[in-house]
Amino acid sequence: MANNQRPIDQFSNRDILTSLYMSQGLLLLASLVIYGVFIRDFKVIEQVWMVTDPYYFIYALIVALAIVGIELVLEFKLPGDWFQDNGTNERLMQALSIPHLFVAMAVVAIVEELLFRGMLQTEFGLVISSILFAVIHLNYIKKPILLGFVILLSFILGGLFALTHSLIITILTHYLIDVLLGLYMKWTQGRLMGES
Repeated sequence: MANNQRPIDQFSNRDILTSLYMSQGLLLLASLVIYGVFIRDFKVIEQVWMVTDPYYFIYALIVALAIVGIELVLEFKLPGDWFQDNGTNERLMQALSIPHLFVAMAVVAIVEELLFRGMLQTEFGLVISSILFAVIHLNYIKKPILLGFVILLSFILGGLFALTHSLIITILTHYLIDVLLGLYMKWTQGRLMGES
Protein backbone atom coordinates (compact mmCIF):
# COMPACT_ATOMS: atom_id res chain seq x y z
CA MET A 1 0.00 0.00 0.00
CA ALA A 2 1.39 3.42 -0.96
CA ASN A 3 2.19 5.81 1.88
CA ASN A 4 -0.68 8.15 1.03
CA GLN A 5 -3.24 5.40 0.44
CA ARG A 6 -5.88 4.80 3.12
CA PRO A 7 -7.09 1.29 4.02
CA ILE A 8 -10.54 2.14 2.59
CA ASP A 9 -8.91 2.72 -0.81
CA GLN A 10 -8.18 -1.01 -1.12
CA PHE A 11 -11.86 -1.71 -1.76
CA SER A 12 -13.50 -1.57 -5.16
CA ASN A 13 -16.55 0.58 -5.85
CA ARG A 14 -18.61 -2.59 -5.83
CA ASP A 15 -17.26 -3.53 -2.38
CA ILE A 16 -18.08 -0.06 -1.04
CA LEU A 17 -21.64 -0.13 -2.40
CA THR A 18 -22.21 -3.70 -1.24
CA SER A 19 -21.10 -2.68 2.26
CA LEU A 20 -23.43 0.33 2.20
CA TYR A 21 -26.48 -1.67 1.16
CA MET A 22 -25.71 -4.61 3.46
CA SER A 23 -25.40 -2.28 6.46
CA GLN A 24 -28.70 -0.63 5.55
CA GLY A 25 -30.29 -4.07 5.16
CA LEU A 26 -29.13 -5.01 8.66
CA LEU A 27 -30.57 -1.78 10.07
CA LEU A 28 -33.86 -2.47 8.29
CA LEU A 29 -33.88 -5.98 9.75
CA ALA A 30 -33.26 -4.47 13.21
CA SER A 31 -36.28 -2.20 12.65
CA LEU A 32 -38.46 -5.17 11.81
CA VAL A 33 -37.28 -7.08 14.88
CA ILE A 34 -37.91 -4.10 17.17
CA TYR A 35 -41.34 -3.65 15.62
CA GLY A 36 -42.17 -7.33 16.05
CA VAL A 37 -40.88 -7.60 19.61
CA PHE A 38 -41.81 -4.26 21.16
CA ILE A 39 -44.35 -2.31 19.15
CA ARG A 40 -46.67 -4.68 17.27
CA ASP A 41 -49.27 -1.94 16.89
CA PHE A 42 -49.58 -0.81 13.28
CA LYS A 43 -51.45 2.37 14.31
CA VAL A 44 -48.26 3.66 16.00
CA ILE A 45 -46.30 3.17 12.79
CA GLU A 46 -49.08 4.51 10.60
CA GLN A 47 -49.25 7.75 12.62
CA VAL A 48 -45.56 8.61 12.23
CA TRP A 49 -45.90 8.54 8.42
CA MET A 50 -48.35 11.46 8.48
CA VAL A 51 -47.56 15.17 8.15
CA THR A 52 -50.12 17.20 10.10
CA ASP A 53 -48.80 20.64 9.18
CA PRO A 54 -47.39 21.55 5.75
CA TYR A 55 -45.07 24.07 7.42
CA TYR A 56 -43.12 21.09 8.76
CA PHE A 57 -41.62 20.73 5.28
CA ILE A 58 -40.16 24.22 5.71
CA TYR A 59 -38.75 23.13 9.09
CA ALA A 60 -37.07 20.19 7.35
CA LEU A 61 -35.46 22.47 4.77
CA ILE A 62 -34.32 25.04 7.34
CA VAL A 63 -32.85 22.41 9.67
CA ALA A 64 -31.07 20.64 6.78
CA LEU A 65 -29.59 23.87 5.43
CA ALA A 66 -28.50 24.92 8.93
CA ILE A 67 -26.79 21.58 9.60
CA VAL A 68 -25.02 21.62 6.23
CA GLY A 69 -23.97 25.23 6.78
CA ILE A 70 -22.60 24.48 10.25
CA GLU A 71 -20.72 21.44 8.97
CA LEU A 72 -19.14 23.41 6.14
CA VAL A 73 -18.13 26.25 8.47
CA LEU A 74 -16.56 23.76 10.89
CA GLU A 75 -14.80 22.02 8.02
CA PHE A 76 -13.25 25.32 6.88
CA LYS A 77 -12.44 26.66 10.36
CA LEU A 78 -11.04 23.57 12.08
CA PRO A 79 -7.69 21.97 11.27
CA GLY A 80 -8.03 19.64 8.29
CA ASP A 81 -7.99 16.31 10.07
CA TRP A 82 -10.30 17.30 12.96
CA PHE A 83 -13.49 17.01 10.94
CA GLN A 84 -12.51 14.26 8.51
CA ASP A 85 -13.43 10.61 8.94
CA ASN A 86 -11.05 7.85 7.88
CA GLY A 87 -11.94 8.47 4.23
CA THR A 88 -15.09 6.35 4.25
CA ASN A 89 -17.48 9.13 3.19
CA GLU A 90 -15.10 10.45 0.56
CA ARG A 91 -14.60 6.93 -0.83
CA LEU A 92 -18.36 6.33 -0.85
CA MET A 93 -18.89 9.51 -2.86
CA GLN A 94 -16.25 8.33 -5.35
CA ALA A 95 -18.16 5.05 -5.75
CA LEU A 96 -21.50 6.77 -6.38
CA SER A 97 -22.55 8.42 -9.61
CA ILE A 98 -24.65 11.52 -9.04
CA PRO A 99 -27.96 9.76 -9.89
CA HIS A 100 -26.94 6.84 -7.65
CA LEU A 101 -26.10 9.30 -4.85
CA PHE A 102 -29.74 10.48 -4.85
CA VAL A 103 -31.00 6.90 -4.60
CA ALA A 104 -28.44 5.70 -2.03
CA MET A 105 -29.03 8.68 0.25
CA ALA A 106 -32.79 8.04 0.07
CA VAL A 107 -32.19 4.45 1.21
CA VAL A 108 -29.94 5.63 4.06
CA ALA A 109 -32.38 8.32 5.22
CA ILE A 110 -35.42 6.04 5.10
CA VAL A 111 -33.77 3.08 6.83
CA GLU A 112 -31.93 5.05 9.52
CA GLU A 113 -34.88 7.29 10.37
CA LEU A 114 -37.26 4.32 10.41
CA LEU A 115 -35.01 2.58 12.93
CA PHE A 116 -33.80 5.46 15.09
CA ARG A 117 -36.86 7.70 15.13
CA GLY A 118 -39.74 5.45 14.07
CA MET A 119 -38.82 2.45 16.19
CA LEU A 120 -36.23 3.30 18.85
CA GLN A 121 -37.30 6.84 19.72
CA THR A 122 -40.98 5.89 19.65
CA GLU A 123 -40.37 2.98 21.99
CA PHE A 124 -37.36 4.00 24.12
CA GLY A 125 -37.08 7.80 23.87
CA LEU A 126 -34.83 10.45 22.41
CA VAL A 127 -31.72 9.86 24.52
CA ILE A 128 -31.44 6.11 23.87
CA SER A 129 -32.17 6.46 20.14
CA SER A 130 -29.58 9.26 19.83
CA ILE A 131 -26.91 7.29 21.67
CA LEU A 132 -27.55 4.26 19.47
CA PHE A 133 -27.39 6.48 16.36
CA ALA A 134 -23.93 7.57 17.53
CA VAL A 135 -22.92 3.95 18.12
CA ILE A 136 -23.42 3.05 14.44
CA HIS A 137 -21.02 5.89 13.63
CA LEU A 138 -18.24 4.50 15.86
CA ASN A 139 -15.75 4.91 13.03
CA TYR A 140 -15.71 8.54 14.28
CA ILE A 141 -14.59 7.54 17.79
CA LYS A 142 -11.06 8.89 17.26
CA LYS A 143 -12.49 12.17 15.97
CA PRO A 144 -14.27 13.76 18.96
CA ILE A 145 -15.48 16.81 17.01
CA LEU A 146 -16.99 14.59 14.30
CA LEU A 147 -18.52 12.20 16.84
CA GLY A 148 -19.94 15.14 18.80
CA PHE A 149 -21.44 16.54 15.63
CA VAL A 150 -23.10 13.20 14.83
CA ILE A 151 -24.53 13.02 18.35
CA LEU A 152 -25.80 16.59 18.07
CA LEU A 153 -27.30 15.79 14.67
CA SER A 154 -29.09 12.80 16.16
CA PHE A 155 -30.57 14.91 18.94
CA ILE A 156 -31.65 17.55 16.42
CA LEU A 157 -33.36 14.95 14.22
CA GLY A 158 -34.90 13.41 17.33
CA GLY A 159 -36.12 16.81 18.47
CA LEU A 160 -37.60 17.44 15.04
CA PHE A 161 -39.41 14.10 15.26
CA ALA A 162 -40.68 14.95 18.76
CA LEU A 163 -41.95 18.29 17.47
CA THR A 164 -43.57 17.09 14.24
CA HIS A 165 -44.42 13.46 15.14
CA SER A 166 -43.61 12.76 11.49
CA LEU A 167 -41.08 10.33 10.15
CA ILE A 168 -41.51 11.88 6.70
CA ILE A 169 -40.06 15.15 8.02
CA THR A 170 -37.00 13.55 9.63
CA ILE A 171 -36.42 11.39 6.55
CA LEU A 172 -36.58 14.47 4.34
CA THR A 173 -34.21 16.39 6.63
CA HIS A 174 -31.73 13.50 6.83
CA TYR A 175 -31.96 13.03 3.04
CA LEU A 176 -31.33 16.71 2.30
CA ILE A 177 -28.32 16.79 4.63
CA ASP A 178 -26.77 13.69 3.07
CA VAL A 179 -27.47 14.72 -0.52
CA LEU A 180 -26.22 18.28 -0.10
CA LEU A 181 -23.04 17.16 1.67
CA GLY A 182 -22.58 14.35 -0.87
CA LEU A 183 -22.90 16.76 -3.79
CA TYR A 184 -20.47 19.12 -2.08
CA MET A 185 -17.99 16.26 -1.62
CA LYS A 186 -18.35 15.22 -5.25
CA TRP A 187 -17.88 18.83 -6.35
CA THR A 188 -14.72 19.25 -4.27
CA GLN A 189 -13.39 15.88 -5.45
CA GLY A 190 -13.96 16.91 -9.07
CA ARG A 191 -12.38 20.28 -8.49
CA LEU A 192 -9.36 18.73 -6.81
CA MET A 193 -8.97 16.16 -9.59
CA GLY A 194 -9.12 18.97 -12.13
CA GLU A 195 -6.27 20.75 -10.34
CA SER A 196 -4.04 17.64 -10.31
